[in-house]
Amino acid sequence: MNLASLDREFSLAVRALAEWTCRRCGRNFEGAKELLHCSHFFSRWNHAVRFDPENCDALCWECHSYFDMHPEEHEMWKELHLGRERFAELRRRASQVHKLDSRLARASIKALRAA
Repeated sequence: MNLASLDREFSLAVRALAEWTCRRCGRNFEGAKELLHCSHFFSRWNHAVRFDPENCDALCWECHSYFDMHPEEHEMWKELHLGRERFAELRRRASQVHKLDSRLARASIKALRAA
């Protein structure tokens, strides 16, 4: 499985776990799934947390765009959502240099599907 396939599978699992509902505004997108995104708090290019469910939220394109334009608000929202300790741990994980491991990505996807 290539990286693009893993990204699609992970995104689908994150959005399905959220029941196709935006975590910020609460709108449901089951009938328009392409409008709900798997938003990464720390960029997808950060391999340490690319497939970390705590780094991702199902956000509609409007909320995703809003947070992209208001990173301080996004950070406050994310910390409130995770709690101070879990957010600090996510930040610590994101600061580590990490080689992308497709086996760990598949395990993360499998765990999300089972949740």
